[in-house]
Parts: sequence; structure tokens; C-alpha cells
Amino acid sequence: MHIKHCGRSKPTFDCLVCGTKKEKSHHSKNLYCSHKCAQQARKVPMTEERYKRQRAVANEAWQRYHARQKQQTPAGEDIRALQEFYANCPKGYEVDHIFPISKGGLHTLSNLQYLTKEDNRRKSDKLNWSE
Repeated sequence: MHIKHCGRSKPTFDCLVCGTKKEKSHHSKNLYCSHKCAQQARKVPMTEERYKRQRAVANEAWQRYHARQKQQTPAGEDIRALQEFYANCPKGYEVDHIFPISKGGLHTLSNLQYLTKEDNRRKSDKLNWSE
């Protein structure tokens, strides 16, 4: 469809979100009528699985940051494997460093374990700890 403007007809498009007819511009993709509609189209619903994955990646990154400050993440460590370990943590459990980073432990897959929240709080940063 075309809109008549100053004797010329200009091409139009329908907004993918609200369906409003707008005049096409020569420099954009012309999918949405406004910035608001474009933002609304980009929103991805937050599922529990997506939220859990997002939190796991953030938690692992936080631990890696602290370990990096103390130079305790080896250069060749597989970051994806660490993120997967955090993402697969069972409900009610937390990821714990067997040998605490604060005591010189490394942020590696072999130094991680799952502990219940209560046990992880009790263990804190102790070296000689048993369940």
C-alpha cells in the first residue's frame, strides 16, 4: 500500500507488534512503528529454566572473578564446564569449593562439589570439615 504525500506515493508497512501502518523510511528495516514496539518484540519470557541458567552463569562468573583476583583460576580451565556444573546444581544445594578459595584453593572443576545450603553454611571456609 502507498500513502499519497505531495503528489508522490510512498510505500508503507505494518508494524509487527501493533499492526499500525507507517511510512517506510529508506534507512531502516521497517519492522516496527516505534522504539517501544521494537523493545516489546525483543522481550523474551523468563522461564524458570532460563532464569536458573542465567543465575548459574552469573554465580560462576562471580566465583571466577574472586579466584582471578587471587590468581586461582588456571589459564587452561574449561569455563563452559564450570558453568555447566553450576547450572546442574540440584534444587536445595549450592556449589562449594572443597578447598576454599580464601585458603588458596583453585577454581577448578575437580575442586567443586554440591552441598546442601545448611551444610555449606556450616562448612564456611573450614579445611577440615566432614558432614
